[in-house]
Parts: sequence; C-alpha cells; structure tokens
Amino acid sequence: MIPNYIEFKESIYRALPIKEMHQYRHIFFSLLFGGGFVMYFAAVLIIKTKIEEEWSYWCEADGLLIVLTALVGLAIFYFQVLKRLLGKNHPLGRAFNTYVVASVNRISSK
Repeated sequence: MIPNYIEFKESIYRALPIKEMHQYRHIFFSLLFGGGFVMYFAAVLIIKTKIEEEWSYWCEADGLLIVLTALVGLAIFYFQVLKRLLGKNHPLGRAFNTYVVASVNRISSK
C-alpha cells in the first residue's frame, strides 16, 4: 500500500471545491496523467539523445516508447470506441467479430 494513502485521499477530497465533483475525480486524474504522458512523449521525441545514433534505437531508445504507446493507443481505441460502436447486435459488429476477431484468435492460438 502507498504510504500515507488515507491522508492523501482526504486532502484530494478537501481540495475539490464542490463536493459533487467527487464523482468526476476519475476524469480529472485521467486528464492529468494523460496530459502528463502526452507532454513526456512529445519531449522524448523532440529532445535528441546520443543513443538515437546507435543501432539499438528501436529496442532501447525512443522506439520502444513509440511502439508501446501505439499498442496501448490501439487497445484503448478498440475497447472504448470500436467495441461500443460495433456491439454484438450491430451488423458491422457481427462482421467485425466474424472476420477480424476470429482471424486474430485463430492466429494467436497457434
């Protein structure tokens, strides 16, 4: 457990100006951490380092961050957008499940 978690949680509750905002704190923290990651990602891509000149760029430098960020972004897009829009009852959802998901499952099970 995080040290002083209870005190931290209570200070966050006291810091919110309106008590009804407690139900929206997940949105606040998502924007805070998401914005922080976007700023970090931009800084990594802008600031040039010595390792970018070496052969191991994709494994040890910014390349791994780019690949992992793209994979996480695709997963979030799939679960938050595609899966909701193309549900089981939607014709495109049934086609997506039939062709794409079944193909991926078949390939990954080998």
